[in-house]
Amino acid sequence: MNAPREPHELQGPGEQNPDQTLEALRESEERYRRLVELCPDGVLVQSNGRIAFVNLTGSKILAAERPQLLVGTLLLDLVHPDLRDETRARLAPLDSEQRVEAFETRMVRLDGGVLDVEIAATPFPHQGKPAAQIMIRDVTARKETEAALRRQSEFIRTITESMGEGLYVIDRAGRVSFMNPASERLLGWTREELMFRDLHQMTHYRKPDGSPLAKHECALHHAMETGTTVRRDDSFIRKDGTVLPAFAICSPLTSATDEIVGAVIVFHDVTERRALEEQLLHSQKMEAVGRLAGGIAHDFNNLLSVVSGYSEMVLAGLDEDDERRARMLEVLRAADRATGLTRQLLAFGRRQVIEPRNLDLNGVVADVERMLHRLIGEDVQISTKLAADLGRIKADPGQVEQVLINLAVNARDAMPDGGKLILETANVVLDEDLVRGTLDVEAGPYVLLSVSDTGIGMDHKVKEHLFEPFFTTKEAGKGSGLGLATVHGIMKQSGGHVWVYSEPGWGTTFKLYFPLAPSPDASPEESAPADAVGGTETILVVEDDDLVRSLIREFLTSMGYVVILAADPGEALEIATERPEEIDLLLTDVVMPGMSGRDLVDRVATIAPHIRVLFMSGYTDESVASRGILQDGLAFLQKPFSRQTISAKVRKVLDEVPVRPRQG
Repeated sequence: MNAPREPHELQGPGEQNPDQTLEALRESEERYRRLVELCPDGVLVQSNGRIAFVNLTGSKILAAERPQLLVGTLLLDLVHPDLRDETRARLAPLDSEQRVEAFETRMVRLDGGVLDVEIAATPFPHQGKPAAQIMIRDVTARKETEAALRRQSEFIRTITESMGEGLYVIDRAGRVSFMNPASERLLGWTREELMFRDLHQMTHYRKPDGSPLAKHECALHHAMETGTTVRRDDSFIRKDGTVLPAFAICSPLTSATDEIVGAVIVFHDVTERRALEEQLLHSQKMEAVGRLAGGIAHDFNNLLSVVSGYSEMVLAGLDEDDERRARMLEVLRAADRATGLTRQLLAFGRRQVIEPRNLDLNGVVADVERMLHRLIGEDVQISTKLAADLGRIKADPGQVEQVLINLAVNARDAMPDGGKLILETANVVLDEDLVRGTLDVEAGPYVLLSVSDTGIGMDHKVKEHLFEPFFTTKEAGKGSGLGLATVHGIMKQSGGHVWVYSEPGWGTTFKLYFPLAPSPDASPEESAPADAVGGTETILVVEDDDLVRSLIREFLTSMGYVVILAADPGEALEIATERPEEIDLLLTDVVMPGMSGRDLVDRVATIAPHIRVLFMSGYTDESVASRGILQDGLAFLQKPFSRQTISAKVRKVLDEVPVRPRQG
């Protein structure tokens, strides 16, 4: 038997003695403890479901004065009761020694406070037994920040969604990353159609004059390239191809590192503003020309007085057979014509001496009518339609007669082969909706005088210059160009307004609005229409004027109706053919390019005879009826109309016109 060896002889190569091994273990545990204590997250060791160890951070997170207070506690007892079952299920993989990825739950501190935490766990032997190391991170502050950001985001979303202005955001590539509902309404594109697509290709900008705009001239791209905010008038192309005049503010968007990552634009429709600006400029121009014309006419009248006076004196001293007498008579006739011209200039410039008084407009029309028969010839038929209860106006009778004569003479010239001249009077009330979008006059009660003819009519370009002095479409020597300028001046001097409706080949209607005289002897004014009454029916509106079409849509949709718009009869026929069962009422203009409203109605009747019909026109009902449009008792709405007027007329047609059986 071999002799026993000393302990040191039992060590093999590279072996440590037990004391060294224990020391190494103690050092390793100390290093681990220090690392755990320095960890910014809570570190727990769980064994048999209970806490066997917790670092200082963990004890602070759970509000324990000393880590030992948590040792022996069931981990799930520290989880919020509402989330214990869920947390137990999430930690179940530890039983099979599998890692648990981070998840969020809520824990209850020893002081009763509740906090949001993120937990991750991994198998970890403890004292030779299966256990788990659990990392706990307090995410309460992060969750509060996220909630605050969500609230802020919702606040911003609510603001942008409710804005009346359009707003959208693009990235550096020009692709849309956000747009609000107002942008959809103003541009006609839906979010689905524009999101993440190149805005420049989809809603191509145009300059205010309508000419194409290169990409580098785009306000959004300029804002991104220069890092500055751009404010300017712009024009956008809607989905339907129409132009939207807009004022836009474009600003760059920057990242946290101040890098420009996109741009935001806020814009609003300035159609009405531009129309008002044009109206103001026109009024200022007319006012300036009027002052100039009035001043010149006043001085010229003085000179004519001298010419006429001395001519009469010379004429009185000449014998009847003196050959110079005929020459002086020509001088006097020329002076008389020049005097008439200066009277027109004074009226246009509102410098004519007037004597306004309460007038019965019907009486003035009746008196002038007798004169007109001799003035305009037998080939023009004159008819009148005078309101029986017409209110009185305050105006100079001579001026009113001058207005009527000027318009009648113009009408005669527009009917070289004869025709009809129709004079009508009525009481009207102009409300705020009507005057804001259509007429340059204050809201209130008025007396209306309409002068209509069946002549050649006018196009839009002629109407633009109609009331400008010396503008005429007549041949040289056959018109001074002051007749309608005088009418305009007299109406403004009387506090009234003149509105013109005309289409080539369909004649012209002048509507003269005189303020109702505020006097005791004035006839009772027409009461204002009742509040607008709406409905839920579907109305197909056919109108070739963009502004009028938009105004009608605004009126009818605000009353609850479903409105389908058509810019011309052809488009209306397509809609009626594709959707006949949807349409309850056809509201159509009488005069349109390519096809009249009556022809459109006849063709729609073959497609959907159940559809009710309401005609509208700037011509008066009397002048339209004279063309055979209103036969068979078809309903008629006269332009311009207020929201209450169109409401009452539409409701009346829908309620009172019999419904024919639907096809099929």
